[in-house]
Amino acid sequence: GADFTKLGFMLQEKCKSETSTSAAIFLANQMIYPWIKHPLQSCRSRLIEGYTSGMRAGNSEMGLWCHVTAHVILSYQVGKPLGSILSKCYTLSTQCEQLKLVFQEIIVRLYWQLILALVGSSDETTTLNSQCIDPERLPVESIDQQYTDINLFVFLGDYEAGAKVALDIGDKYDKAYANNPQVMTVNFLRGVALYAMARRTRKRMKSLKYLRHAKRARAKIFGWLKAGNPNVSHFYPLLCAEQAALDRKHREAKKLYHEAIVLSARTGHIQYAALANERYADYCRHELGDEDEATFRIREAIRYYKEWGADAKVEKLNSW
Repeated sequence: GADFTKLGFMLQEKCKSETSTSAAIFLANQMIYPWIKHPLQSCRSRLIEGYTSGMRAGNSEMGLWCHVTAHVILSYQVGKPLGSILSKCYTLSTQCEQLKLVFQEIIVRLYWQLILALVGSSDETTTLNSQCIDPERLPVESIDQQYTDINLFVFLGDYEAGAKVALDIGDKYDKAYANNPQVMTVNFLRGVALYAMARRTRKRMKSLKYLRHAKRARAKIFGWLKAGNPNVSHFYPLLCAEQAALDRKHREAKKLYHEAIVLSARTGHIQYAALANERYADYCRHELGDEDEATFRIREAIRYYKEWGADAKVEKLNSW
């Protein structure tokens, strides 16, 4: 992938075609670089350049793809404040509508819907919000809605609903969007929801079903990590912590939860630092009976969620 990408940029440079520059930047930084030792943050910076290049050359479709990916999709994934992403959603959705770029508009509006629910500006958390999407004008594929759902359910703590979506998605999202970095997020959030339900469910057969799929998600992320993907290093310790908690390996679980928190915070993924603290708090309360540590971890989760801008979540955790 990296060699072909380098060759493509060399050919593009020789052709001196600015029209194709934004397309090359988009494909490289959306489909290839995130998987091979390029942090999403650096890919995001290059995509911003791709937007400028595309609009200057009249390639508005690829220019807008670069813009949407940089300012909405990757901004969300790397933990940029939700308020700043929300402010982009209206502008971008209007641009996409004017240019009749339907799929790009749907993606922006799905994120818009998700963020409105997280910041507490929408009562709609499980259905399409008419404030963001008119289903008659913008038909949404179920797999795209499920991406929104798994994010929303996990971050709002509805693990049962999240696990249901996780089981339904299976590998469908991976197949539909094979090289999209959102695949990393989907598999991580699937793992979190499934592990949460495996730990919570008392019926052995149902728990084993959740656990089997959770282990598959964790194994997939480990494979990417082993291949040199830098964008899943903060995901893997949390899923390993959940497995250790399930196995009642308490010393290992505590170490892994702490590692997940530190890695997420250090790399700027504040939403995942919040989630790791939240899961650690659940473990401390229900497995260890350590109420003091659980309370501390919830306060840390609230601090990170507040920094992210997820006020709806903060409100929920204030009554934890």
